[in-house]
Amino acid sequence: MSRKIISWLVVPLLVILLAGGILVAAALRSSQVPTRPGGGPTSAHSPLIGLLIPKTDRKFGYGMLVPARWQAVDLGDRRAYVPPDSQHKSDRLVLTATNYRVLADRNKNLRVMQLELFRQHPDPVGWTKAIEMSWRDTGMRFQKESGLANGVIYSVRPAEDQMQLVAFLVDAGQPMNLTMEGYGTYSSRETLVREGLLEDFQTMAQSLHAVDTK
Repeated sequence: MSRKIISWLVVPLLVILLAGGILVAAALRSSQVPTRPGGGPTSAHSPLIGLLIPKTDRKFGYGMLVPARWQAVDLGDRRAYVPPDSQHKSDRLVLTATNYRVLADRNKNLRVMQLELFRQHPDPVGWTKAIEMSWRDTGMRFQKESGLANGVIYSVRPAEDQMQLVAFLVDAGQPMNLTMEGYGTYSSRETLVREGLLEDFQTMAQSLHAVDTK
């Protein structure tokens, strides 16, 4: 059996699921993520987000600040967060967090390219430079938005009708990713900046960390 290859941006499967709407709608009725103990809500810059609250997701091996009112969607290999009642709208946002080591452990038949690159370059600087090189090789349009203590945030345009904010970072020796996909109105970087979503994404990326799975 041929091995499946995960996209560099970890989005094709998510796009297919959201386009259909069926799996997302079903998952919205049953998905729950336990709240991380301690801490409190943090005010967001964007009214669309409102408040950020700490969450721990031991199933997928991460903890972070997430939008308090957004709905958690279990997609099988990761979890997504979407604004309420937005899954069928053309103007929508989708937030996903990935611990690549946990992803590979949970899906033995998947070749996680980001994890392979990290094993070759096991530090935030070397890893992100290798990712940038892969993007240049494939003609991906991107720009570096800001640095993190343990990674980098980018804006990436994989298609004309889609804009992504992407953070690659390393925590406790584990390579991790946070991605916010924007469609419709939110496929413009200028819109994401104007509405405070880039600032909120930076806050969430800074909070992303690895946790033990159960």
